[in-house]
Amino acid sequence: MTYKVIHTKIGLQLLAQVAATGAKLELSHFAIGDGNGNPINVDPNMKQLVRERYRNTINRIYQDPENENLYTAEVLIPLNLGGFVMREIAIFDKNGNMVLVGNLP
Repeated sequence: MTYKVIHTKIGLQLLAQVAATGAKLELSHFAIGDGNGNPINVDPNMKQLVRERYRNTINRIYQDPENENLYTAEVLIPLNLGGFVMREIAIFDKNGNMVLVGNLP
């Protein structure tokens, strides 16, 4: 299985709108899921995680100092959160649109 993070179709549409109008894309939430106990294959048509287990506001987003096209988004996960295997992640904009989705080993 290949592990990756991809833009969703909605995410690509939002990025095209940003490029065309200069509007700002405000990423706000980071979600983590367990794939309902199974590995997942990411699909650009996804609008939600298979089984979301935790969501919180993004702590920070920063650009890689050596690669201007690479960004990292951070979320803080409470110590008491547990009892599941993290298999899927997603980033949502302020309107609840899933912009990016990924799977984890």
